[in-house]
Amino acid sequence: MVSYESSTVVFEYPGASRPGLKLVANRYVAKGADAPAGLTLLFTHCTGSHKESWEVVIAELLQLKDAAFNTPVVREAWSVDWQSHGEAATVNEGILKDDTEGLSVTEYAVGLQALVCSEHLSGHQLVAIGHSAGVTAILLSTLSLPTAKVPYRAIVFMEPSLVTRAAFNAHGATRKAALEMMHKAMEARRHTWSTRDEALAYFRKRLPWKFWHPRILELLATHGLREVHTQENGKDVSKVTLACSTLQEKKAYADNEPHFTAAERIVTLDPAVEVHCILGERSDVVPKYCHDSILELRKIASIQHVPKAGHFALQENPDGLAACIANALQGLASVRSRL
Repeated sequence: MVSYESSTVVFEYPGASRPGLKLVANRYVAKGADAPAGLTLLFTHCTGSHKESWEVVIAELLQLKDAAFNTPVVREAWSVDWQSHGEAATVNEGILKDDTEGLSVTEYAVGLQALVCSEHLSGHQLVAIGHSAGVTAILLSTLSLPTAKVPYRAIVFMEPSLVTRAAFNAHGATRKAALEMMHKAMEARRHTWSTRDEALAYFRKRLPWKFWHPRILELLATHGLREVHTQENGKDVSKVTLACSTLQEKKAYADNEPHFTAAERIVTLDPAVEVHCILGERSDVVPKYCHDSILELRKIASIQHVPKAGHFALQENPDGLAACIANALQGLASVRSRL
């Protein structure tokens, strides 16, 4: 049974690289809850994913209670689509259909900044929680704002795709080979299915999806695909395809510069903003030296590991990830309670 109510916000934002681009975000509130003093969680997703991928985790965190006062820790949660991913890919389809370059994670950050500075989140105590490239978007969203205006009480890095420029250059050949292999895998995989059920059956049998939590796979089939219309034997046929196109996904993986900029931002970020890091206990997609290069840049409030998971900890063990995030939030709630 769904323990929350959700609504969707769609709006154009200033500074968009393509006129008319819209940001699409979901707002989640626990049913019957009233927690104006609680934290507002802001989630960003990894490359190729969608905002609803966080719903299993969000459902758990909305039930979290302050151990000292038995009051809700979380006021509400928001999850935001990268403008070329998920539902946003359909909303922005008219603009993206002729796009040959792809939307950078920088675009994600511009839209995110517009949301956190909007009336929707005015006066909220924000905790930003990002997965992989979503961490980069959060950090970049703090740029061009005065230090006093940084909107986040804390930032949670979950398996960040960040690396310092020096560490990247030291392993350049290896990273280039990994990127080329990833691009080949994207081009070789299947992209279109007759129905969502057919796509779900496909995912259940193939890497990396077959190791994902069943609920996460269902969310992928529901929200990570979009309808397309094609011609077969002279007839219009409706099918489904990945919401994030291969072009957009390849752009995201090949675009290194924003991640270097985000890594540099960690150093200059206001020390009052707590940074927590959550990693999978298995090192796979992002090499350990990448994480090590980031963790050396500033004091990290906490480092946790999600059991039975790697880079895709959200997809593989959402309950374990929710427990790690809850640990970080309980600490923030305890500090707030003492004030």
